[in-house]
Amino acid sequence: MVVRPMMKKLVFAVGLPVLLSACGTGESVQIVESCRIEGPLNGAKLAFNEEFKIVGWAFDKATGSSPEQINIELFGNEHKSFTATRFSRPDVVKALNTPGAEMSGFVATVPANSLVADQYEIVIVQKTAEHKIECLPNFMLDVK
Repeated sequence: MVVRPMMKKLVFAVGLPVLLSACGTGESVQIVESCRIEGPLNGAKLAFNEEFKIVGWAFDKATGSSPEQINIELFGNEHKSFTATRFSRPDVVKALNTPGAEMSGFVATVPANSLVADQYEIVIVQKTAEHKIECLPNFMLDVK
């Protein structure tokens, strides 16, 4: 099983944003909590042969912005990455009182037959020119 997200959770357990160096890439990785997955439900059981969407919001709290480049990473016995599309979330702006969260919404489509049956942990990855921002929403999907 790919253990990358769990290792970062242990580092993040101190309750502060953490900067890590991505091995061999020269890229820094910031672990944050400024995200949420709203669909499907946590622990949902999904059919591997049916398309589904992952919807939620994420932004860079340090800069108060929503990096345009965002991927949804799924970790199980294999690792898969899906590009997400941003959309406006005025409700998040209002709730967090953060104007830079306007484009914090995202949706990623997971095509039918792109995953094998397994349990997957989701990591939301936003990229800027300077670093990667990873959010670990403690979210699992059960693909059957």
